[in-house]
Amino acid sequence: MSDEENHCGAEGDDDDMPAKRAGMGCKTWALLILLLISGITWLVVFAANRVLSLKMNATHSYSLPSPPPFLNDALATTKATQALASEGYDTSLWKPLELSKTSDPDGSHDKCFQRDATNPARGIVMFSDSPQASAKNSRIVHVELKANQIVCRVEMAK
Repeated sequence: MSDEENHCGAEGDDDDMPAKRAGMGCKTWALLILLLISGITWLVVFAANRVLSLKMNATHSYSLPSPPPFLNDALATTKATQALASEGYDTSLWKPLELSKTSDPDGSHDKCFQRDATNPARGIVMFSDSPQASAKNSRIVHVELKANQIVCRVEMAK
């Protein structure tokens, strides 16, 4: 056998080598572009979630002319709705859920404000933009009365 016979390809195959290399190069470039697009998409989603989570942990404080004797359901729900609106939510779509099983210190049943068992001046109001009220469609507003201030914090349901 001569050296030419031991050659893996036929003589005409040498002409096809640049085309084969170019084809592999295109596949490599396509893969790199796909990875780059995926990476950029991930960064955008990560940044958006980070900004949203920072915004969601913002505290909203509302001053009252004088301290009320206790935080009633109507006042807690009103301030929770204001806090949600301050976060940019359309409160014509996001409605408070009437889930409360607590009562205020005067014995009136709370509709939306779910009082903390250890501190009746603190609790939550849940909102939903859908009848399903899943975690994806729910927001929780923490509400607390501190003298003549009502402090609210909005968070996404988990």
